[in-house]
Amino acid sequence: MRAFKVLLLSLALALTAVSPANAASVADCISVTSGQFKKSIFDTTYEITVRNACGDNVKELLNYTSLSFYAGKSVLNPETETIFYLQSYGQNFTFKLRNLKPGSYSPYLKIWSPKDYSSRTVYLPGFSIADPLNCVNVSNSEFFNSKFDPILRVTVKNNCSDLDSNAFSGFQYSLNLPGYFPYLSSKSIYSLSSYGSSLDFSLRDIRSGSYSPTLEIRDSSYQTKRVSLGTFYVSSSPTPVPVPVKTSSSSSNASLTEVCAISKEFSDQCSDYPDFSFDLCSSLQKASLQEKVGTKWVFLWTVTGTRDASICSDSRYPFYVLASGANETGKKTDLRLVFTKTSKISSFTQYFTLVFR
Repeated sequence: MRAFKVLLLSLALALTAVSPANAASVADCISVTSGQFKKSIFDTTYEITVRNACGDNVKELLNYTSLSFYAGKSVLNPETETIFYLQSYGQNFTFKLRNLKPGSYSPYLKIWSPKDYSSRTVYLPGFSIADPLNCVNVSNSEFFNSKFDPILRVTVKNNCSDLDSNAFSGFQYSLNLPGYFPYLSSKSIYSLSSYGSSLDFSLRDIRSGSYSPTLEIRDSSYQTKRVSLGTFYVSSSPTPVPVPVKTSSSSSNASLTEVCAISKEFSDQCSDYPDFSFDLCSSLQKASLQEKVGTKWVFLWTVTGTRDASICSDSRYPFYVLASGANETGKKTDLRLVFTKTSKISSFTQYFTLVFR
């Protein structure tokens, strides 16, 4: 006990002698001067720089101080480093970021000293991890009306500069083409760069008429998103030489910043271009999303609502229904949700329009 009291007294004298204004404890002598999120092909890390803020007289007291890095409040198990010899000019510590889901993070550092049991928390600059699924961008879609093998060529690219091309390994791309009945197999691309890769879907025996395809993109966790590819037309007399018909163009839409879903019954719902979303509380759970092409309504995909009392508190309309996807055409698009009736509730239709700004 006496030795312990002597240790505490020596700590107090050392801290008071060096910096009486700032050094209330050993933890206060650890200064964090920078924090930076870093991403490479092999690792995702967060690097901090700390230094001795109280001078060489207390550098021995800083030994064995613990640095626990938390990526955010939801992270329970921190990455930990220990200080053994800290110079006044500073030292870098690197923490590996493991198994973090896409999203925004507000990291912080907990400093703890076993010498006087002091501790404090330092909040660090935030960072975000992009979701690879949201980073897949359809830059172009072209129909080649060949006599022998008509194809739809879809070009996709990595739209996030901080994601490596290998982050898209295991993605599946499926073409949904209402009105075309032969089986269409899905495609795979094992790496995706910012320059883009092409997916060729063979459309043998396709009949003349207009088509409004969508591309369904599925990641390795079976999350999906759908992208409207606009409309293309098949003539009754195809030429032997492929003639491209562009259904989307990234250059012509470069100035667009948002897509807004507009309906008479609801407020405008705007999203960053090219994504769109339209939601409502409904008495029915399932609906088919349809697009108006000319005078016809073309089926796109099925939308299924979920029970969520935190959003839909009225028991008459318990289902939260969200229709979302991407539309890169840059043209005003009329859509509707046709709800499936049940034995107790009749079907109804909800109309909305996509406008680009």
